Amino acid sequence: MESLRSLVQARQSRQWLKFSSDDDTAPPPRVNLSIASCEDYFRAADEFHARVADSFASSRLLEIEYERLLREPTACLETAWRFLGVPALQLSGSGTLQRLEQRPLDDTVENFEELRRHFAGGPYARFFELDDALMPEG
Repeated sequence: MESLRSLVQARQSRQWLKFSSDDDTAPPPRVNLSIASCEDYFRAADEFHARVADSFASSRLLEIEYERLLREPTACLETAWRFLGVPALQLSGSGTLQRLEQRPLDDTVENFEELRRHFAGGPYARFFELDDALMPEG
């Protein structure tokens, strides 16, 4: 759900990236998502993930959940570097990517509750669970 919201916001605002060196800009626009577009996006994501899993079934894979990456980016990167067997990349700290959207889903998707009710009890209900631990403080 975060990914779909981000995609729609980027299309509307025409702002795809934000660097730490950028001046603060207005927050991305709130969006209204149709049930059909959500279903199409979720189904396409599931199909893509299944194709990737099938393609790499005989290989070692490292899976990192997006939510963990948001909570613990440094730990996730360290895990990835160890998995790949490469030394950690030291970043300069200038110009690092930041999330464009800092607000929770229910603040940025105008019809969030309608979508949550529609998808409740189904395979995509998990996309509408709010986790305050994922949102940065401040």
